[in-house]
Amino acid sequence: MAELRLNIIRVHLQKIALAVRNLLDTRHRQVRQTVRNLSIGSRLGISFGAVAILAIAANMTVEHGASVIQTTKIFGPSPIVRETPRVALPLPTPVPIPTAVPESPVMLPLENAELLNALAQFDRSLLLRAQAATSENKVLLAATEQHLAREAASFIAKASTGSAGAVRLLASQVRTLRTTGDALVDASDARRAAFAFYWSHFEGVDRPIKSALDRNWTIFGRVIARQSLITLSRELDDIRRRAAQMTAAGGYEPSTLSALVDSEMRFSSTLEQNAAGLTRSQGKQWVEQLRNELSEAVSSRSALASADHQATVALSTFEQCISIVGNLARTAAERSRKLEAPKIPAATLPTAAVTPTSPTQALPVSAPAPVLSTRIYTHQTSTDFSTLARALIAAISGAVLLLLLFISIATMRSIVLPIRQFMATTARLATGDAAARFERGGIREIDSLAVSLNEMASTLEAAQAITREYQGALEVRIEDRTRQLQHLAEHDLVTGLPNRRQLMKHLEEVLQPAAATSALVAVFFFDLDNFKNVNDTMGHTFGDRVLQAVATRLSLLTAADAFAARLGGDEFSVVDCNCESVEQVIQRGTALVNAFQSPLTVEGRELLVSISVGASIYPEHETSAEALLSAADAALFHAKSLGRNQLNLFSRDLLKTVSERFSTEQGLRRALDRNEFELVFQPEVNFDLGGIKLVEALLRWRLPDGRRISPMQFLPVAQESGLIVPIGEWVLRSAIDSAAKWHHSSWPDVRVAINVAASQLLSADFAQRVQRLLLHYKLPPRCIEIELTETVLQTGSAVIDTLRELRELGITVALDDFGTGFSSLASLQHLPLTRVKLDQSLIAAIDRDPRALAIARAITDLCEKLGLEVTAEGIERPEQLRFLLEHRLMCLQGFLISCPIERDSVAAAAANMPEQMQSLFLAASAYVDSVRPLAPAAAPGSRGMSLDIEQCTTDGVMS
Repeated sequence: MAELRLNIIRVHLQKIALAVRNLLDTRHRQVRQTVRNLSIGSRLGISFGAVAILAIAANMTVEHGASVIQTTKIFGPSPIVRETPRVALPLPTPVPIPTAVPESPVMLPLENAELLNALAQFDRSLLLRAQAATSENKVLLAATEQHLAREAASFIAKASTGSAGAVRLLASQVRTLRTTGDALVDASDARRAAFAFYWSHFEGVDRPIKSALDRNWTIFGRVIARQSLITLSRELDDIRRRAAQMTAAGGYEPSTLSALVDSEMRFSSTLEQNAAGLTRSQGKQWVEQLRNELSEAVSSRSALASADHQATVALSTFEQCISIVGNLARTAAERSRKLEAPKIPAATLPTAAVTPTSPTQALPVSAPAPVLSTRIYTHQTSTDFSTLARALIAAISGAVLLLLLFISIATMRSIVLPIRQFMATTARLATGDAAARFERGGIREIDSLAVSLNEMASTLEAAQAITREYQGALEVRIEDRTRQLQHLAEHDLVTGLPNRRQLMKHLEEVLQPAAATSALVAVFFFDLDNFKNVNDTMGHTFGDRVLQAVATRLSLLTAADAFAARLGGDEFSVVDCNCESVEQVIQRGTALVNAFQSPLTVEGRELLVSISVGASIYPEHETSAEALLSAADAALFHAKSLGRNQLNLFSRDLLKTVSERFSTEQGLRRALDRNEFELVFQPEVNFDLGGIKLVEALLRWRLPDGRRISPMQFLPVAQESGLIVPIGEWVLRSAIDSAAKWHHSSWPDVRVAINVAASQLLSADFAQRVQRLLLHYKLPPRCIEIELTETVLQTGSAVIDTLRELRELGITVALDDFGTGFSSLASLQHLPLTRVKLDQSLIAAIDRDPRALAIARAITDLCEKLGLEVTAEGIERPEQLRFLLEHRLMCLQGFLISCPIERDSVAAAAANMPEQMQSLFLAASAYVDSVRPLAPAAAPGSRGMSLDIEQCTTDGVMS
């Protein structure tokens, strides 16, 4: 029975032991897993914490006389503003002065009181200047010194003749007082400089010691350092405390200086005793620097004592002079009042040694002692190394090394091995093995990386399957789209005809066999006449339908023996290789023009569209595909200029014209950058005063070689190419600039007329731009007049709105070239005009053709009744001027009056114009005859009076 119980107990104990073992194994695995899953930051934190504890334990042991000290901080006295009591120092040899007259109890006169008040103010300001060299103190001292000089001069001037001796002596002592005051200021400045120099070298001694102590270990508020450094720091603190009793203003006891000297000697002795050990620990340069700074501090302290003595002597001398001047002022005032005091020469006055009224008082100073912040090192323990301490340090050092070695190996294994596995897995994924996986475990960061990598591998494997499915479909679509793109690359999207690229390719292909057989190849280049109107009125969608209808008809015409293509816009080209002669080319081109004489049917509408055709022939005109197409384009341009709806065959002259036009356009594009444009000004003169009423700004283009190009040659090109807008902006700015210079100098009533193109007025902010330019150049709006032609009426109401904005700004508007072209009386009604300029074609015939004279007079009378000013332009002969004398309100312009002139010559022309016009009026009046008929037509080339019009034209300044 007992044995059975023992067996049962044994079984239970075994179960308990097994359970405990399993529990321990589980806990051990959990701990190992926790340690393995620690992050890199946690591992490094634990490791470096253990190393830090060992380092602290090791450094608590002091080697070679090292001590554990406590660091505290002390501060010098707070910067309290106080008046330092003066020290009774030995005075210099007494100054011989006149015996002081006892002060009278009677009230002093006003002059005496003012002088004494100035003397007191000077005394206070000089003491403040000696205390601190601030700008306020300097200004105050200069002011009180001047005040004292004025009061002394006033007092001496008012003193009676009975006090002449005292007055002379007073004047001398006032000058002496100012000299001693300057000496006191210089001595005080020297003392402050010596004090600052001493403290700079003292800090030079303190700084290396502080730096050396700061580099030692600090543990729980205690510093472990060498005993010699601690001793030097303690003695340096003693020097600091004693030096703090010395101020920049002086006034310290002699014992303070003696105690400071003793402290410096003790510090120097300690430094020399420990020089060898400090050289080993801190370095030779550190010790030499400390010695040099200490030597300089001792020298500067001696200089401070000498400067302080000189300042004390200067203060004593100044106070003596103050007392002397005060006594002399009182004496002179008393004698002047009584008028019975004897006159005693200054040289015979008895002398006595005068001591200061308050010999123990010193200069009040508000210079606080500098705040001190240092360390006081209190020695607590000092031990020598023993054998046990050395063994302890060796054991601790060995433990630290072993711990670092273990940490390094463990960290390397926990990072390097998983990284290698990670690199191998990524390499398999890169080669296309989507089944590759990264084994989990290890450091937490690497385990998280393994999870992310495995998820990426799974996603990649699924994506590869989807990619393979889409790849087949994509290849089919790519093949289909390639065929479509190939067709689009060679054909026009709207019409379906071959495009320019396919045309050039075909043309090059047919030129090769043509060169071998000497066959003709005709290239027709055509576009639709006024196709822009179709787009503007019917819309671009309808315009595309028209182009498609044109392409359909063109395909029917060329289906058998020609190649048709669309080049872009409304431009088409046809290549015909079956022409045997030039006449046949002309026949084919004419047939092409006639083919479009019948209307096109577009969306149920019949539309008549004509074409203009240019043709070139290989090899008659050009031999390359690009040159043939360019030649046909030039021929097309000429066909349009001849009236459209016709064929024009290329010639060499056309190429020259196109080349010149292209060259002109390119030159215009560079002219603005090269500053090749310039303005000239042609005056407009009124009848009443004969002076210049305004000048018209005219554009000129001067080439780099000095040649001038007429505006008639380059303005049409500028208009067609769109360059007229930037050129017009340059003209507007330059003209306003010139007007501003005249307005702000010799011609304040200047007015400048500026020609503006319709495209400029179409800009929505044209009026605002003009206003900004006027504000920039500070020019009144009345000084500017905008000139335009009646072609602007074709641009719609937007231009009229812009003109109204200009009129609201105060800018006048003139209508140029009235009487020809599109001139109509309606323009005088609708446009907000202020001036009308009669075209020179009317003025040119008024002395020859009665109809022209009647028209001119009718327009002039109408404008005058409408309140519009009138200018007659193109006056070149006195006979023309004779017929205009009856219209006194008219302005005159032309080569008879003045050619266009440079800007710098306008002022001189304005000054000479009244005399010139008087001569012209007298000459024209000589022809007046009320019964005489119109003069016969002048002979061709007639120059009228002595004016040389050819000179105006050859100079290149014709308008």
